Amino acid sequence: MKIIDNKLRLFGKISLLDILAVLIVIALVFFASLKLMRKDVADITLGKTTEKYEATLYLYEDKGNTDCIRVGDQLGEMKNHFDIFVKDIKREDFYVNTVDDNGEVIKAIDPLKEKTIVTIEGNFSHVNNSLKFGKQELRLGSTIFLESDNYRLTALVADRKKVD
Repeated sequence: MKIIDNKLRLFGKISLLDILAVLIVIALVFFASLKLMRKDVADITLGKTTEKYEATLYLYEDKGNTDCIRVGDQLGEMKNHFDIFVKDIKREDFYVNTVDDNGEVIKAIDPLKEKTIVTIEGNFSHVNNSLKFGKQELRLGSTIFLESDNYRLTALVADRKKVD
């Protein structure tokens, strides 16, 4: 008895086209369920874990643009909330280098901008030696979106540390 006969049947019983169709349906159901659960294939294959971290973010915005950020805001991404919250907010003057009347470079306060320092804390995903904030990677010096139900602002990752 041949493994595949002239009618493309496996052991003379099951058609190879039927097997292929079943495998395609299984793959479609798998990827559709991942999409519905808002998960990546990497989360499943690489073994995602969560650890508690604190991150310090710098926002350089026009004055008043960061007034919407509140301590306790739950952060997320694309209406998907995480177990990450705003812990602290500090606002400072934004300094720029300018030239005075004598031609010397001086540091002056920009009256239109402010520096906002936001500390966030929560359970961040650890995937393949990478700390993740949703789909964004939390690397020092990188830019991420700080997003809540009320705002979406660009922030620079200044520091991160593990919290016990």
